[in-house]
Amino acid sequence: MKAISTNPRVGWVRSDEAIGPDVFKELTRLSTENAVFRNELEALRKKEQRFIDIRNKDKETIETLMKNKVDAYVAMEGDKEWSEPIEGTLLGLFEAMAPSLLIENTFEGSGSDIALHYKGTGYRTRYPIPINMVSHWLADLSALDLVEPSKKKHPVSDDKEYWSLSNEGRSFLKNLRKIQLRKGLIGKEKPENEPGNE
Repeated sequence: MKAISTNPRVGWVRSDEAIGPDVFKELTRLSTENAVFRNELEALRKKEQRFIDIRNKDKETIETLMKNKVDAYVAMEGDKEWSEPIEGTLLGLFEAMAPSLLIENTFEGSGSDIALHYKGTGYRTRYPIPINMVSHWLADLSALDLVEPSKKKHPVSDDKEYWSLSNEGRSFLKNLRKIQLRKGLIGKEKPENEPGNE
């Protein structure tokens, strides 16, 4: 008795102090609820990590596009020669071409989008930008997984090459436009000759 008093150990428990079935049910319920919350928390962590990864990739793509300078030559209506080179970046070219590439566009159509971006109206209607330059720029954007040859079917008689945004390109454009909209950058600048800018 002395040993039991000085060193109490787990042993016999009175029946009125024992854990009943209700307590077991509650412990089971709490344990299940805890597991559900842990799974939800893990899913949220993974989603947040995906968000961070996408944001980091978009940031890296923006930096890459901004680092790469380009010289654009635009032919205005009636000009026999190309203009002096207009310095820009691949990011500016992407912004100029991307809205039309959401569906698809030709080299010539993309060249017109670039000419509009740099010169407003008044550029030559056929091939306002050297076609080889447009081809190189599309190849650069393709290397960054932003554009790809269009998958839409065309008549056999149509010998033009069509390009469109890739899934990554669509996602990147969407995120880029969101950033610009939040900063109030879209719609602020109009080319000099654009209607409504007289």
